[in-house]
Amino acid sequence: MPAKKKKGKKGKGGGKKTDAGNPSRIKKALYKWKGKFIDDSTRVTIIGCTSDPAEGAVKEFKKLFDRSIYFPYPDYTTCCRMWKVFIEQFGGRLESDFPLNTLAHMSSGYSAGSIRKTAEFVLTPFRKEKLSSRPLKLAEFIGPLS
Repeated sequence: MPAKKKKGKKGKGGGKKTDAGNPSRIKKALYKWKGKFIDDSTRVTIIGCTSDPAEGAVKEFKKLFDRSIYFPYPDYTTCCRMWKVFIEQFGGRLESDFPLNTLAHMSSGYSAGSIRKTAEFVLTPFRKEKLSSRPLKLAEFIGPLS
């Protein structure tokens, strides 16, 4: 439920556009449903998830959700550890002097899922076969990311 934006000039078409992925299209129904059917004895949990909580309207969140839990992005040390674990999980072998700190700096602001997907994307069966005789080097890993 994005926060309201200041009104400005309308683009071509002039009317409101409804986006199928826009949660504000179901906001009214969701409030009505929650007020009518959900109470303390109901065993239903509504979970909302966003990658950019600052984009939403805090007032709207507080109306709909009783609790909120914030999961921050991983810090530098955690990123280093995650890169090591995910690379090894997907079959990569690291040299002892592999600069994990460079990957951690490059991935500042990435979620754990994004780091995992990147490691999975880069470590293809072809690359793993090519690297089976020797450990992974940074240039081979960073190539597709830049």
